[in-house]
Amino acid sequence: MQSDVHTYAWKLSRKTLARVSFWGLGLLIFFNINAILLNYTGTSAVASPLILLFSVVLWFLTPPPYIGWRHSFFWFVVFVVFFLVIGMVSALWHYDRGIWTAGSMMLGVRQVGTAVIVFTAVYGYVYRSFQLGRSDEIWRAFTVLFVVTLLAGVMEDYLGLRQLLKFAYQKSRTLGFFGNPNETGMQANLTWILAMYWFLRTRRWQVAALVLVLLSTYGAVISFSRTAIAVNAGLWMVTAVYFLMRSVRRYGLLVQPREYAWLAFFVVFALGIVPYVVMKVYDRLDSVQKRRVDTMRVLVEKGQFDNQTTAMRAGIFKEALRYIAERPLLGHGLQALSKGGVFRTSPDHGVHNMYLKVAGEAGVGVMLLYLWLILWPLWKARHLAYPESLLVVWFVFVVGVHSLSTHSLLAHKFVVGFWALIYALVDQVES
Repeated sequence: MQSDVHTYAWKLSRKTLARVSFWGLGLLIFFNINAILLNYTGTSAVASPLILLFSVVLWFLTPPPYIGWRHSFFWFVVFVVFFLVIGMVSALWHYDRGIWTAGSMMLGVRQVGTAVIVFTAVYGYVYRSFQLGRSDEIWRAFTVLFVVTLLAGVMEDYLGLRQLLKFAYQKSRTLGFFGNPNETGMQANLTWILAMYWFLRTRRWQVAALVLVLLSTYGAVISFSRTAIAVNAGLWMVTAVYFLMRSVRRYGLLVQPREYAWLAFFVVFALGIVPYVVMKVYDRLDSVQKRRVDTMRVLVEKGQFDNQTTAMRAGIFKEALRYIAERPLLGHGLQALSKGGVFRTSPDHGVHNMYLKVAGEAGVGVMLLYLWLILWPLWKARHLAYPESLLVVWFVFVVGVHSLSTHSLLAHKFVVGFWALIYALVDQVES
């Protein structure tokens, strides 16, 4: 890592070039430059060559280490290979009676391929940074990227971002840099776990971290994404349970004043403050926002899982299960269930579920591999120190639940980047 790269007039160290490439890639994937440029130029993937360039430079300067089956990165690669190969073979095998198109399959290849490129580049850089003792630099970099994108959503009305970025969507839901309230809500939840990690890790910035935690909750709520709001509430409950479990020792429940204090805070916030605030602001909501809140209440209180309470997802899921039952081993082909026009319940929507997407496009076996991919870090995390171990638990929870409501998780490059960070973290320890 000490050699230099010579240019025409100056000399750039490998370390600096790698850092510049990492930041360049981070800015492109977190600020959704492709979608923004699409609004202005009408041409898609304008920034993709830069994403590829920065990724290749990172690959060259900080390649991923040798990996084996004990590495989380190994399982990511295995899943992607099986998903791509089986999905493409299935599409070609059933070309005469399939529900896919060549264009949609190429889109799927591009999305998955980009995810692999970004994941590998970020993983290699982060893994080697951890090995060289530069972990704080990594945490700060991801924090800056997440905080800026969170503020873009929370303050979009004050900054005029919706008009500036030309994102046309119902004004009842926040869009931020992504032009999609569901992505904005997911980003807020990932910011929540990163902010809570800082809150538990440091005392110097604890107040600032707590403010960011609460702001992230606010960001998830104003996206009015049902999944984002449910995940955020679940994060508070998971945290409360975790602190309770930490207080339980071999010989029973021992008094841990600091942890009980935080447990009390989480319980009061989740059960007291949130319902109070919701009741206070409910009357000020517009009709779209009230309808989404009401459907969530019916879903939780009555367990009514239907098209009305799930924005047509219930009917789509049932149809997807029928598609899976038709070809459970190989599926219908890559991207087959991810495009509009497949489901009678809602002709404009795809399957909106990563588990059903993978099973319907590449078979149940690959879907189980995807589930294993998500859960495997939990096994590795048992060797991590606190609060890194809790960070992994939070991440698995967020990705696992959000996978129930989106079929484009691998297309969300900021998620893929953070995913690489988590895997590089857990791969620092031996299984």
